[in-house]
Order: sequence, then structure tokens, then C-alpha cells
Amino acid sequence: MRILIKILLFPITLLLSIIVAVFRFACHFSGAVLGIVSSIVFIIALLALILLQDTAAALNAGILAFAISPFGLTKLAEWMVDRLDDLNILVKSI
Repeated sequence: MRILIKILLFPITLLLSIIVAVFRFACHFSGAVLGIVSSIVFIIALLALILLQDTAAALNAGILAFAISPFGLTKLAEWMVDRLDDLNILVKSI
């Protein structure tokens, strides 16, 4: 009976494995791109604070830089991909 369930769940595990691999690649690629963009936005925030002395704009740009940095949205996306991978491992262990 267990082998029958494994045979029935094989397409789901295959699909989950492919989705996790694609999402991991997308997370790594977007993390690299967003890291560069985040650095540029942070430099703009510093320039706005130093040259223009506009603290509101600098604070908004700093928050935006943190959100798109590898510690913001990228970390959230990696967490979701890890949970999807956990689901894949759970289905494989049946």
C-alpha cells in the first residue's frame, strides 16, 4: 500500500523539486541584483542626508534600501522557498 502512495505522489514530488530549484535560482539571482540596487539607493539616501539635509527623504530611501537588501525581501523569499522545500521533503518521506 505504501508503494502505491509513493507512486501516486511521485508527480507531486517531481513538480515540487523543479519548482524549488527554479525558485532558488531566482532568489539567488534577484538577491545579487537587488543587492546592487540596494547599495545605490543607500548611497542616494546618504547623499540626500548630507547634501540636501532632507531627513525625511533620507529615511524613506534608507527604509527602501533595507527592504530590497539581502536582509529584506530576499530573505523573506528564501524563507518561503525553504518552507516549500520542507513540504517537498515531507511528501517524499511518506
